[in-house]
Amino acid sequence: MPPPFRAPRGAGLADIDQAIQTGAFTPIIGAACSCLDHDGEPRSNLASDIQRRAVELVTDLNIRDDQLSRDDLRYLHEIIDFGPQFGSPPHEQQLQVEQRNLLLALLRIDRLACLLFKTPAQLDQPSESLWRHRANHRIHFPRRPDDWQVPLNSLHAPAFAQSLADGIRAADAIVGSSDATTYDRLGLGAAGIRHQLHAIRAALFGDDNLPRRHAAITLTELLWFGHLLWHVFRFDLQYYPTSTELAFQLSLQAPELRYPPELPSLAQAAQALPDPVTPIAEWFCHYSDHQHLSAFYRTLAEWLARAFGVYRDAEDPDLLPPVLPTILTTNYDREIEKALEKHSRTYNVLIPVRHVRWARRESEAKRRKYAESTWLLKTVWSSHHSVPRGEGRKITWRFGGRVSSNLPQSDVQDIHPRDTVEKWEGPLVIKLHGSPLDILPSPESVPRLPASMTNLSDASLFEHRLVLSEADYLEDLRDDLPDQIKDILSTGNRTLVFLGQSISDWNVRVRLAHHVHWSSYPDYRHSNTLVQTRLAVNRNFRRFDTGFMGPLNIDIVDKDLALVRERIDKHMPQKR
Repeated sequence: MPPPFRAPRGAGLADIDQAIQTGAFTPIIGAACSCLDHDGEPRSNLASDIQRRAVELVTDLNIRDDQLSRDDLRYLHEIIDFGPQFGSPPHEQQLQVEQRNLLLALLRIDRLACLLFKTPAQLDQPSESLWRHRANHRIHFPRRPDDWQVPLNSLHAPAFAQSLADGIRAADAIVGSSDATTYDRLGLGAAGIRHQLHAIRAALFGDDNLPRRHAAITLTELLWFGHLLWHVFRFDLQYYPTSTELAFQLSLQAPELRYPPELPSLAQAAQALPDPVTPIAEWFCHYSDHQHLSAFYRTLAEWLARAFGVYRDAEDPDLLPPVLPTILTTNYDREIEKALEKHSRTYNVLIPVRHVRWARRESEAKRRKYAESTWLLKTVWSSHHSVPRGEGRKITWRFGGRVSSNLPQSDVQDIHPRDTVEKWEGPLVIKLHGSPLDILPSPESVPRLPASMTNLSDASLFEHRLVLSEADYLEDLRDDLPDQIKDILSTGNRTLVFLGQSISDWNVRVRLAHHVHWSSYPDYRHSNTLVQTRLAVNRNFRRFDTGFMGPLNIDIVDKDLALVRERIDKHMPQKR
């Protein structure tokens, strides 16, 4: 039975102040937190870098000085807001020749496709509907983006065809180059971009570069061109991708690229690939190499370190014991861990993995692998712990603990240890959707593994478990968190604060609903169940988001994330 509708309460910064001051503050951070720059605005530095690259295109178009280039220049100024600081090109060119040529071709495709969708009156042509015409010449109401289309036998089709040809040549030059910097200029999707452009070109135009008889461009194709233009603009810039950008990158890795192009969700793109983990790990390593630690994560790490000092030193039996300082994150990056390492403090990370095993006696051709989802707990010790010179900080791994929902009740106590941590030595970070940048240990090096994972007749290894596709989400909900961790999170006086979560993503909606299970706790004084306070900080809530959040008792804080950092700074616990 669905929960009754409850309009979400408009909360404020005072609610967050109270949570921080009482030690109940428990942030659940999303992708927007890793996009915050030094001034606290999401992706503002990325926007500046894109503008600088666009200035290079402006310089190139000014040199050409023909009508087509002047039209491109005017369009570029329409879609990009050039501030006064971008009035002159950068001293060092950021774009390679092939990348610049491809950007110009894609910019022209985007501009001309938009012209094709303009009203016929603007094109001085007879009135014509953009809705798809059926064989019987009747017009059906559009029900999906592909039902919006225009024929290419129009005023701008020849220029559009030429732009496609230019884009294909530029993509061929990039992919066919023996230069080792191909990855930096276009990424692992270079081959996919070339193949898709060739497919579009073959489907719409004949060998004479004239449109085929019934060739038409759809709204979906126009959106795909826009995503491709953005991908080429920003790929090698050192900023973590959004879920939409990541989905587009994965779609370029699909083994069979077919016409027409599609814009899948991240879940759909991941399901189309046999191994999405490898490219995602490679991309995030690439993006994190030159990522500057933001003030937001530095503040969160400082709060975790100081709050743990309060937790560790609490000895008054008459006071309500503080909760273990914990951060939950749906991000794949290691920004919060890097910030904690700056403080040289011990911390713990809970990571979802798969334990894969197979019989040693089976040949590789006949090998059958069995995978079991589980959790590993990594402890990164402070710099005070002695380690051999040059090996960095000491790291230990252990079994993450029993998950009761995975086991028959009779086997729970005997096989899977429930509590694997007797005394916490640092705060806890829970990577809800996986941590592909971590190097996983071998099963033999992890103590207290269940008997099912230590069969000597089997070979085994740990693999990363990323929550990407629909199947991953459902499996993740079915497996749940370890019992010991759920007990920690369900401590009665926690306040869950969702930071940087895009409520429009359906996977986040499922995750929010799932949190209801472990964020309710019994009130023994009045024999009923209480619900932990839940707040969501976001300036971009939509009307229907509130209808989803209300029944889950999630209240809205309509403020910028930068203000939350200021409140944490203001109410930071004293050093211990």
